[in-house]
Amino acid sequence: MVLDPLSAFALAGTIVQFIDFTSKVAAGTHEIYKSREGSLVKHENLKRMTADLATLSKTLRDGSSKVLGSKFTANDQSIATIAQRCEEDANLLLTELQEIQAQPQLRILRSFQKAVRATFKQAKIQECRRRLNEYRSQLGLNLVASTREQNSSIVSILKELRDLASKNESRNLAQDGKIDRLQEKLESVMEISSTGITKSSLVKLEPKISSIATDMTTLWLQSKFLANLRFRELPVRQSNIAKAHAKTFEWIVSSESLFTKWLRSREPDDGIFWIGGKAGSGKSTLMKFVCDHPATRANLKEWAAPYQPVVAKFFFWNAGMAMQKSQEGLMRTLLVEVLEAYPEAAEKLFPDRCGAAIDDQWTRDELFAGLERLADGLGQASTMRFGFFIDGLDEYDGNHRDLLDVLKSLSSIACIKFCVSSRPWPIFEREFDRNKNRRLYLQDLTREDIALYVRSTIGADVSFVHKQSEEKGYEELISKIVQDAKGVFLWVYLVVRSLLEGLSNEDTITVLRKRLDALSKTLEGYFHLMLRSVEPVYIHRDETKSGPGSRVCELVFMLEPRAC
Repeated sequence: MVLDPLSAFALAGTIVQFIDFTSKVAAGTHEIYKSREGSLVKHENLKRMTADLATLSKTLRDGSSKVLGSKFTANDQSIATIAQRCEEDANLLLTELQEIQAQPQLRILRSFQKAVRATFKQAKIQECRRRLNEYRSQLGLNLVASTREQNSSIVSILKELRDLASKNESRNLAQDGKIDRLQEKLESVMEISSTGITKSSLVKLEPKISSIATDMTTLWLQSKFLANLRFRELPVRQSNIAKAHAKTFEWIVSSESLFTKWLRSREPDDGIFWIGGKAGSGKSTLMKFVCDHPATRANLKEWAAPYQPVVAKFFFWNAGMAMQKSQEGLMRTLLVEVLEAYPEAAEKLFPDRCGAAIDDQWTRDELFAGLERLADGLGQASTMRFGFFIDGLDEYDGNHRDLLDVLKSLSSIACIKFCVSSRPWPIFEREFDRNKNRRLYLQDLTREDIALYVRSTIGADVSFVHKQSEEKGYEELISKIVQDAKGVFLWVYLVVRSLLEGLSNEDTITVLRKRLDALSKTLEGYFHLMLRSVEPVYIHRDETKSGPGSRVCELVFMLEPRAC
């Protein structure tokens, strides 16, 4: 494990704690030995000493078992040996303290004096002190040597943390400067240990050593969780989705839209909002728009108040790799975005992965269990609230009923909202169409957006403006495109591209009309028309290679209606 050098560091910190604690106990017993009344001891102090000593003993045992082994240096193993000797002394002290504590309360002071006089004679107290000083001196020498030996290893761990944070794009790990503060602590330890270890310097080193070991282990685990959850294709689909044309889709984030009201709503059955739309109507572009729009987060904050919402999104893509169209890809993506916002939640969501299993393959059941813990435990009991946006349910490569069951299960928790989109297949309409205030059909609402797009592209073309001033019929051409589109943005985009090509060729209005009439009014027809223009040899080429025919075939397949 990459953090092995820190095990010896952490153990050294525990030994310092033990030496400091047992020194005080030994000094206390010496005073009790001299006192006839035993006035320095109270029952509550005795209980606390016993509990603290038991905890230290267990920590020493666990720490030394980790460090003893061939993969550690001789100095590290010497530190572990000191820990074992300290544990032996701890067990002796613990036995005596427990026996004293077991005496009737009224006789505790007399019993304690008796036990001390019987067990800790003057010579034994001095022997205990001598051993503690010996442990401290030996630990100092080993720690100096170990720190110098392990310095390069710990610096490498810091570098790995920075690399993981960079890959994860993890704002909380990198921007909060936690890694920088670890570097400063390490430099401070090196400076102190370089001048030799004294009793006072060892006391100064203990909190720094313990802090470095604890903080570095925690940060490494958090970064490792994120690195293992991420997958190479995670950002590809969203980055390939076209950005919404200027000023389009603004209606959905207006204060009175159904979507905005849903974002703010705290009704118990408001877990899911559905955006339905024909193929090519712009669902993915709209989902990208709402995910990135500041009004979305602002409205979610109103719902989540007084807590802060975490926004996570996933875009299914049937034409992509397996992770881009699976439940595993969906859950891993949502968890990545949640843990980037709250990295400290990683160990609570996946407690079984904090050890050697951290690099194991993820399973669907394990990921779902993590999301359930997020919703059932952390979400309810902490300041976390979640807004999840999932595009393209119809592009999920699996049983859509299973996917819907997962979404329904998670959305039933009050701290989670889902906004999902899909084509209006029967299975999705049966699930989402019943609540008219929690769904919309995109093709019914984008006429003005399409008109705006057409006018700002064709209508702004220099050739079009020039011809429009000289000849009638150009305005009607724009109206015809908007009318024939029937809310399908992709068809409009392809038609506009064709007409702009015609304008660059100096096509007249008559030719432009013929060009428009020649284009099918449906995407299926349009792509079949494109397919017929591709030579057969390219249509049947090796499917592992990309080409114009294979891409058109893929698009036609994706647009085929499916019965569900």
